[in-house]
Amino acid sequence: MPIVVPGRVVLDNDALLSPRVKALIDDAYLAAGISLLKRWVVQGSWHQGTLSGTTHNGGGAFDLRSRTLTPAETERLVNELRIRCGGPVWLRNAEHGGFDPHIHGIVRDEPDLSTGAAWQVREYDASRDGLSSGGADYHPRPAWVPFQITHETRVTALWTWVYDKASLASPQLRKIWVGGKFEYVEVVRNREGVWLKNKAANYLWAPRTAFKG
Repeated sequence: MPIVVPGRVVLDNDALLSPRVKALIDDAYLAAGISLLKRWVVQGSWHQGTLSGTTHNGGGAFDLRSRTLTPAETERLVNELRIRCGGPVWLRNAEHGGFDPHIHGIVRDEPDLSTGAAWQVREYDASRDGLSSGGADYHPRPAWVPFQITHETRVTALWTWVYDKASLASPQLRKIWVGGKFEYVEVVRNREGVWLKNKAANYLWAPRTAFKG
């Protein structure tokens, strides 16, 4: 049974995930062209009594049902998950240690990874399959793009600058016109105003009266 952890999301089969991991999984399904109706989390994080050793005892771990996916969908999903997770995602089937076909993954930059999960990250980095037998990795190895949850807010129409850091003393990268909705991943507030961090890790500066979120 999962341990109750405040601020976590409970999904299918009582699987427990962080909001970020849940959003990451959903984003990967959509990028792979797969309906979220096919998403089923077999096992989540902070799960004791697991069938996967200690791997799921901490954060960042998940198993997804794959038997409802075509082989092409499965490979696309593994690839999209690897991009967002930083690599350690594998199809587990009869050939590769799976008692029931599923996709097993670890989000490497999530906090509170278990000892087993951290070991699997190292095994991926060594081009292995994350199994005790130490076999070779058997999926493509795309570049890691750390996943960030995107939020949307409304900013009062104004010309403003994008900066390298959340400081007016940092380099000005470009001047932009903001006239409505703006996507951001983090908010920083200081005496200079409100800073909205974008996915490129730059900061949009807005006076305190401009930010409506």
